[in-house]
Amino acid sequence: MKDMGRVMRLLADRKTMATVLVEQYCDFVAEMAHQYLVMQRGEIVRRERQAKMESDGVKALVFI
Repeated sequence: MKDMGRVMRLLADRKTMATVLVEQYCDFVAEMAHQYLVMQRGEIVRRERQAKMESDGVKALVFI
């Protein structure tokens, strides 16, 4: 996961392309995401900037 995080950050820093990360670990996503979408059963139920992940209760939505 650390290697994947480094590569994702390098790609994001170049600002030449958009990247999409599908991940269930909120802490990992919060470190690098600019915005997030939460899907349940194929529908988007939350969509916001990364800074609002904690206040939006995203962890409770994506627990396994």
